[in-house]
Formats: sequence, C-alpha cells, structure tokens
Amino acid sequence: MKSKWILSAVVSFIVMGCSSPGAIVPMPAVPQDEVDTIRFSVFTLPREQLDDNVVQSTAFPIPVGSSVVIAVPDQMTRHDGLSDNADFRTDGFFNVAEQQIERTLLRNGFQLIDRSIFEAILRDQRDRRNREIIGSISTTGFDLRDYDPGCHPILAQLEERFNRNALSASEYARELDSLRTQCRVGSATRNRAEGEHELSDISELIRAASASDVQADYILQIPEFNTIRAREERLNLFNSGELRDFMAKYPGIANQFQQRQFFDCQSLEATLNAKLIHVRTGNVVWIGNHSVGELESGQSNMELELRYRRYVANEQQIRNFVNQQNLPHVRENRGDFVQVPSFQYREELTGPVQISGVSCTVKDRSADEVNNTRNQLSRRVAVDLIGTIRVGTL
Repeated sequence: MKSKWILSAVVSFIVMGCSSPGAIVPMPAVPQDEVDTIRFSVFTLPREQLDDNVVQSTAFPIPVGSSVVIAVPDQMTRHDGLSDNADFRTDGFFNVAEQQIERTLLRNGFQLIDRSIFEAILRDQRDRRNREIIGSISTTGFDLRDYDPGCHPILAQLEERFNRNALSASEYARELDSLRTQCRVGSATRNRAEGEHELSDISELIRAASASDVQADYILQIPEFNTIRAREERLNLFNSGELRDFMAKYPGIANQFQQRQFFDCQSLEATLNAKLIHVRTGNVVWIGNHSVGELESGQSNMELELRYRRYVANEQQIRNFVNQQNLPHVRENRGDFVQVPSFQYREELTGPVQISGVSCTVKDRSADEVNNTRNQLSRRVAVDLIGTIRVGTL
C-alpha cells in the first residue's frame, strides 16, 4: 500500500513539471489615426462704416456735368525739372489712386479738367508777377518775398557779412534757412519762386480756377493719402463659416478650438481724406475719409490650416503589457486567457498654420509684395471713397 502511494506522488510530480506554459499573447492591431484638415480664408471686418465717415451737403446739390480739378498734397507731387514747361505729375502710389479717382469722377457725371492746364495758367501768372516785381531778389540770390518785411534788416546784415567774407557760403545758407523758418510769409501774400508746385497750394488753385478762361466749378482737395501704414490685426477665426462647420463635427475638443480663436497678424492699410470745394463760393459740399486694410473681407488672400487628429493614446502601455505577459517566467505561472487592456483615444488640434498670403510680419515681405499690396489698396480706397460723391438731385 505504501508503495502505491509513493508511485502516485511521483507521477503527479512528473505531470506538474511537464505542464505547458501559457499561450503567447499577441499585440492587437492598433487602429490608424483619424485625421481631418481644414483650409480656410481669414479676414477682418471693417473697423468703420464708410457712410459714417462721409458727409455731403444737401444745401448745395452738385449739377450733372460740373467741372472739377484735383488738387493733391505737395508730398504727392514731383516736377520734371528738365524744362520750364515740364508737366505737373503725381508721384508714387498716388498715381494709381488718382487714376481710379478720375474714372470714378467721370462715372459719377463730372467733367474732369486736366491739372496740367491749370499748372500752365499758374505758371504764366507767376511769370507776370515776376516781371512786375523789381528788386525782390537780393544780389546773392535769396528771395525777399520769402521773408516778412520786418526781417529784411537782418537779411541785409547777413548779406553784408557774406559779401565781406565774414560768413562762408555754407554758414550763410544755414543762417538763411534758420531765418526763413522764423520769418516765412504765407503763399497767398507773395509770388511763388520758380520750380515750386502751384497745384499743391489750394488758395492759388482756387484763384486760377475762378479767374482763368478754363474755369472749374469744383476742386477735389486731397489733404492726406497714405499706403504704408502698418496696423496690428487680431483675426477672429470664428468669423469663418467653414471653420464653424468644422468645429461642429468635433464637439469633444471645443476648448482647444477656443484657445485658437484668434490669430495675430500685421497688415498694410491705405488711408484717403478728401473734400470737394465749390470754387465760386468756397463752400465745402462734400467731405470724407476712408481706410482700407489688406485683410478686410473682399481683399484678403490669406489662408490658414487647422489639423484634427484622433489617435490611440495608450499604445505604448498596451505594448509593455503584452511584452510583460510573454516573458517566460510569467507564462509559466498563467493560463492561456489574458485580458489585454482596451485602447484609449485622445483628440488633438494643431495649428493654425498660415499656408498662403503674404507674411504677417510686414518687414519680412519682399519689396514686390509690399508694392503689389499698396497698389491694390490705392485702387480700392479711391474707388470706395470718391464713389460716395452724389451728382444731381440728392
């Protein structure tokens, strides 16, 4: 009996020592990432409504067919300088805007008079006054008409010191410039020096428009035109209907969308101020100012991109678990059935990233990019503002 018990124990020990380890646990297939991308245009809303910045007098209707001449600021003009008969011209980007202003005035029912005609008239008037004024030019070349009569004794002393070599030419010029700043008289009380731009002086232009054979009913004065001003924009991406539709598809990451609601960017803007003056009465019958930004609706060519991704967040933890379960000593002590942890998912949003349009840092743009933008803004601001001048019955 005792021998049978010993034999049974030996058999049990052998069976236990020869049992197979647990089955290899396979790594489950990891689901692929779910990715969705949206590209959308961005723009700003106008800072001001154009109608709020324009006023036209109802007391002075503008008849259809009225004649008008454009007067521009001196900094927008240049003179050829090669001959006394050189034409008056506008320089830089105002030339682009001016062409749009002229087209819009004609479209609105005005007769447009070329400024070169008035330039010639004013030049003739200036030359006649030059012939009538005797002794206004000093022996050393400065124009006494630039200075208040009370300063003439001081000028005479300067000239005397220069003539006896007590002042060098450069010192003499500096003294004259300094004195001119203190004693300069207005253009309405003196004759213009040769080479100055008559058409940048509104008082002389009004005189020419009312007194010459080629008369103008109105003068369109442009006190300000600027296309190089940069402004800081904070773009609200939620203005994009495309983006709002995209957000609605993934409500689980609404907080991430809100953190990316705004996008900072520099942009260029053009500003134009103008007023229409009735020559005969001097009444201002229309006045307005307007600014246009390159990122405003209808102007912007900027596109941004946002990327949505849904992915397995615990892949490495599952892989570590499977590797652990497949170690030899672990397999010896477990069965074949092993519960592998489930996949856990995470959603993330990346961006926005700019994918088209000029740089959001103006100083990083090329000269061609800046010039192209300024050209476009010049046209737009001119058409928008001058287009509000109403001709005929109001």
